[in-house]
Amino acid sequence: MSGLSTSAMDKRPFKGKGGSEGMSQWVLEWQHRNARALERVVRDMEAVAQESKRMPGSQWYLYLHSRKDTGQRFLMWRSYGARKHVHVSWDRMKAMLERMDASAREHYEEVNLMAQLLNAKEKAARTALNLANALLEGSEE
Repeated sequence: MSGLSTSAMDKRPFKGKGGSEGMSQWVLEWQHRNARALERVVRDMEAVAQESKRMPGSQWYLYLHSRKDTGQRFLMWRSYGARKHVHVSWDRMKAMLERMDASAREHYEEVNLMAQLLNAKEKAARTALNLANALLEGSEE
């Protein structure tokens, strides 16, 4: 049993005998960690979106979209064009990438993989933050 923690801890919150201040503090710390994690992911998303605009001769770039109702942020591809910038699916881009040289194709595949990873990390961080917020709201009642 050497793997078990021996640190002293107030066990009253687990027995229904008070001590909820300690539980609220744990949840508050978790909330702050999740908020910082979400901020880091969004900063990384902003950096990748900016970097995607720097490739010379590029037809596409990543756009950081925000959903106001949920707070969700996600990266999506857009194309440059004479008219309004249009969203482009990865499947449509892949067909066009086949006509490009290997280094350009690999670059876009790598950037797309990074966008998918960051979108997943944003979703996970936002979900964890929402859970912490819900726990805190429940503990204040």
